[in-house]
Amino acid sequence: DDENGIVCRPIVVSHSMGGIIVMKYLDELFSSDNKSTTPKDIFSGIVSLCSVPPSGNSKTTMRYLRRSLLDTYKITVGFVFKKVVTDDTICRDCFFGGNSDEDNFGVSDEDLARYQQYFERDTKAVLDVLDLGKRAPSLTADANGRAPFLADLPPCLVVGATNDFIVDDVANAETAAYYSVDEVYVDSPHDIMIGRNWKKGADVVYKWIEKSLL
Repeated sequence: DDENGIVCRPIVVSHSMGGIIVMKYLDELFSSDNKSTTPKDIFSGIVSLCSVPPSGNSKTTMRYLRRSLLDTYKITVGFVFKKVVTDDTICRDCFFGGNSDEDNFGVSDEDLARYQQYFERDTKAVLDVLDLGKRAPSLTADANGRAPFLADLPPCLVVGATNDFIVDDVANAETAAYYSVDEVYVDSPHDIMIGRNWKKGADVVYKWIEKSLL
């Protein structure tokens, strides 16, 4: 509560793997014995940016293989072998839409080096994606892929990126179906929050907050 006694519930904004973690949290909240607390009681809104879909990475990985062996190689060595930390080209391709040209999506060499330091720090915490796949939120969804707790959700926003190297349109559509909303696209690579076009993503979220929550 704030100083005036008004209940202030946060808007949860998640990106990439964080998206499915939020879905799993909501799924476990729904499955728990505590039926008195719902997502609406905790969050005033849910924003999902370039999210791993509720079924996990496995189907997306198979689509990578059909799409391009080179892309599959870059994603595999980038994430499994953590080359995004040391290989500038792979890091740019996976997250920032390619080279560092000013008229491109990319980031400067200085910013890239700074982000790679953050990525290195993040690799110290490892998520067991195989275990997550066995307990994926999609397992409790209905035949249309919708979450079983739709009636208890606050307003939701699903945002995809037009130049996303990692999360494709099929995955974005799956996430949107889970929340029963239409996905919105931003002209951006995967790291929609920190690339050169970050303001476009921020603007979509800001306008959605104005329209849906204020």
